[in-house]
Amino acid sequence: MEGSHRESRRPPLVTATDLLFYLVAYVLDGIAYLPTRLAESLFDLTGCFVRDAFVAESVIVREITNTLFDTTLECIGFTVEFIFVHVTASV
Repeated sequence: MEGSHRESRRPPLVTATDLLFYLVAYVLDGIAYLPTRLAESLFDLTGCFVRDAFVAESVIVREITNTLFDTTLECIGFTVEFIFVHVTASV
């Protein structure tokens, strides 16, 4: 078993130049994802504005609907009064 002994290998040493290249790669990788992060943030902000607009619209529409419905019922009541006056006057 003399030929089967293994050679011990040491991991390669990391030099300062390698660390500098790793740092540059890390920074450039972060810069590469910067536009997508900004776009995602803008989409989130826009989504908040759209959501708030729909909430405000539903509140405003509800108020307008109540006002229009009340006005319509008042007009129907006014019309019914004319019908009753007309029917009563002709009897």
